[in-house]
Amino acid sequence: PKLYFAEDELQAIKKTFRDDVHGQGKKLLAPILIHPGMTGHTLNWPIQNYLNLVVEIEKKIPKTYTYIISYTASDEKFISPFKTSLQTIDFALPKTDFDEFLKRIVLFNGGTRGLRNYSGVISFAHLFIGPSTGPTHVAAALGIPVVTIFSPIKAQSEMRWRPQSLDAGKVVVHVPDVICGESVECAGTNCP
Repeated sequence: PKLYFAEDELQAIKKTFRDDVHGQGKKLLAPILIHPGMTGHTLNWPIQNYLNLVVEIEKKIPKTYTYIISYTASDEKFISPFKTSLQTIDFALPKTDFDEFLKRIVLFNGGTRGLRNYSGVISFAHLFIGPSTGPTHVAAALGIPVVTIFSPIKAQSEMRWRPQSLDAGKVVVHVPDVICGESVECAGTNCP
C-alpha cells in the first residue's frame, strides 16, 4: 500500500500543524512521531517504556528532535499516564536543558482534524514509533521509517499483522525475546 498527497495539501497541513505547535509554546525541530496507544486488541508496551525511549533518544542525540506523541480519543488512557510521568521525569539534565526538552514534546490529538490530516502530519515524521495499530500501518504506507513493537502471542504476531512498505528496510519490527506458548491471550501472572 502507498498513500499519496498533493504538495499543496501537504503544505496546508504542515502550516496548520506548525501553527498549532507554536500556539502551544512548543518548538518544532525534526519530528519523531510516537503513537503509544491502541484500543486494547493486543498487548501493548507499557507507557513508561515509551517515555524511557524518548529520554534515551534525547540523551544520545540531544536537542535534535521534537517528539510528537500522537493519540486519538480511544488512546486517552495511554496519554494520561504519559502526561503525568512527563512532569516527574529526571534524567540528569540541567534545569535549563530539561525545560528546553519539554518544549520539544508535543501532544497531538490525531482525531481533531480527521484521518487525512492525521496522515499528513505522520508524513512529516523522520521516524514513527508505535505498536500494532492503524497509525503504524499509515506510516509504513507513507514510506516513513517505522519501528514497531509487537506482542509474542500467536494471534497478535508480526507474522500476521506486520506493516507493509514498498521499502521493507524502512520497517523494523521488535518482538520481545521470550518464549510465549499463548495463541490468543496473554497468560498474565501465570506466564513463566
